[in-house]
Order: sequence, then C-alpha cells, then structure tokens
Amino acid sequence: MDKVPILLAAALGCSGEVAARAAAIAVPRSLARGHAYARQGEVCGCCWIIVEGAASLRAYGEDGQLVQLASYGPGELIGAFPQPRALPATLTAESRSEVIEMNTRRLAQLAADLPGLGLGLAALLSAQQDALLDRMANRMILSAVGRVYAELLALADDSGLIAPAPVLSAVALKVNTTRETASRAVAAAERRGLILRGPEGLRIASRARLEALLV
Repeated sequence: MDKVPILLAAALGCSGEVAARAAAIAVPRSLARGHAYARQGEVCGCCWIIVEGAASLRAYGEDGQLVQLASYGPGELIGAFPQPRALPATLTAESRSEVIEMNTRRLAQLAADLPGLGLGLAALLSAQQDALLDRMANRMILSAVGRVYAELLALADDSGLIAPAPVLSAVALKVNTTRETASRAVAAAERRGLILRGPEGLRIASRARLEALLV
C-alpha cells in the first residue's frame, strides 16, 4: 500500500481524497546526511515534506562565518513555495532523511484548485512560523538546557506523550545546542521523574515541574 497519501494527509491535515490528488505530484526520496537540497543563491523549484530526519538552513555572512538560521524536523515543509525562488541560505539534510518531494509550481496550482490542500498548507506554514518565532525567543532568554525542555514540551501531546521518542540530535539542532547537552538534559529529567521512557516514547510526567526548569 502506498504510504504517500497517508503521510500527506497527516502532515497537511487534509482529507484522504485531497491527499491522494497531492500524491500524484509527490515523489518519495531517501537522502544521505549532508545532501544539499538547494544552495545559497540558487533558484529552488521544489519543496519537500520531511518524513524522517532533520534539515538546517545555513548562510555565510560577510565575515565568512557560517550561521544557522533555522532547523526543521519531521512533518515540516521546506524549500520554495508558492513559487520558485533563490534561497537566501543553503538547505542541508542534517541526518539521513526520508522526504516527499513536490514541484513548487505544480503544488501551488493544485493548492489553488483544492481548497482543502491550500488550507492545509497554510496551517502547516503558520504553525512552522509560530514554532520558529518561539525558538528565536527561547534562544535569547533560555539556557541550552531550558531550550531542550521547551522543545520537548512543544512536542508533547495533551497527555504529555511524545511518540515516537524524539531523536535527540534533531532536538539539539532545533534549539541550537549539542546532542550531548540534549542527552544530559533528558537524562537529568528522567532521574528526577519528570520524564518517563516507555515503549510508546517519552512521557512528560509533570508539565508544571518541567516548565519550572525553563531558565
């Protein structure tokens, strides 16, 4: 059974019928770590939904220093939309990734023809913008450990479950810290009983107590 329509329906929050239409222009791809989706200044004519893995957007400044502008994980849309454009930074796979690739122009036309798809894309991009703004604010006001806990709180559902358990290297990338820092932060929370590890994933046992560590 083709999983692409199911994955698109989950990512975009659209009906199965709409997802099946979108799947007609979608190509699943497996990418190696370090793969460049598009380089700084190149015109990008595709967009990708990340199924597994992580990606980063990095640019060289005037002093030649490489600066990370944003990071992305499963369920997020990257690339050019609603029209091809030159990217201001290089978009790179930070780990082995499974993605769904779609031509930008074809996706934009399909979104215009299918209101359910257009609404799903708008909701997805809006959620990504909100998450990006939250991470930018957290980077300014929270410690590295605090940023890790804030990301875990954002990933958890209403019951506190994060399923499947997050890949700590991807969490670290999103909050601009090292995997070692993220691992130590999670281990410390587990020792205190704030985070429980089970077969389903990670569960935040007490949101209030974890939120108290956002410093």
